[in-house]
Amino acid sequence: MMLLESICSGPWATGWKDPFGYYWGHEELWDLAYANHSYFRIRHLDTGEVVTNITSSISFGFGTAMVDHSTGTLWVFGTPNDRSGGTKKPPPDGPPDSERHGVWAWSSNDLTTWQRYQTDVQWNGPNVNVAMVVPGKHALPSNLPPHKYVMATEAGHTWAVNNAADGNLSRGWITLPASKAKGGVLACPSVIYVPEDGYYYTISGGNHIPLQRSKDLLQWTAASEMFIRASEGDVRTASDMMSSAHDNLLRGHAYNQSIPNWSKWDKDSNDADWCCQPNVEGMTTSTIIWGADGQGSSGWKAGPEGVASIGVGNMTLAALVQAYF
Repeated sequence: MMLLESICSGPWATGWKDPFGYYWGHEELWDLAYANHSYFRIRHLDTGEVVTNITSSISFGFGTAMVDHSTGTLWVFGTPNDRSGGTKKPPPDGPPDSERHGVWAWSSNDLTTWQRYQTDVQWNGPNVNVAMVVPGKHALPSNLPPHKYVMATEAGHTWAVNNAADGNLSRGWITLPASKAKGGVLACPSVIYVPEDGYYYTISGGNHIPLQRSKDLLQWTAASEMFIRASEGDVRTASDMMSSAHDNLLRGHAYNQSIPNWSKWDKDSNDADWCCQPNVEGMTTSTIIWGADGQGSSGWKAGPEGVASIGVGNMTLAALVQAYF
């Protein structure tokens, strides 16, 4: 299992609203090209080892990953939002100011060599998420164009689909009008398609993480209960999954100052994502990752104001989301 991370402020930044808003693993400590910029990186979930820092993602933010097993390609999508405490200016290898809009994509077949593209989705905002739409027992909705991929954007203002036969997701996106697709998510969306029942499922977040589903991306139904709420279980570290998490705690990492006082800052659940895609990876378990924090507004100053929480279920992701309806 590997994890895509969007890295924000580094140790040279002053932080977001408090002195603990930076990340000490920021690549700017080793490569000045990353200084004062956000970027994407990939690491092993079990060991914490960094596999690659994606240099061409410097000055981008809100990254999200999708593995396309039909082509053997990892796709990463993000937007030109430099989420650091720096100058907000693109570096020499970043896009010029005239191109700092829309949705961008990166692709790789080996996690080492990357191609970057500006897609034809001219939507300006922060978070996006993409999923495969694998044919199943149910026909795709007649109100939508034929498609093999679907893209959700922040707050569901814009949806897009792609029917690329060759799996090239750098182009060929059809941005849908609100009469065809609308809503279904709040902030920071994640979407999957379950071929067994023909539903698109989404999670999103802000103060909590709701689960919704739709057969046409237009009429949405909320789950019978909230998918994730802030709870004491949020602050369990990933020590049983990532060996470096336990090692960091033993070294007296700053999170030790925060975890015993979790109730003072754990106000929100947000920025969730899930694995693995139904009928694609063949996984028999499901994994959910989300942010447990106060989003800068809890007033907690004695340590970091949040953790990345991970939950694992002993059922497929399709079975997990179906159980809420």
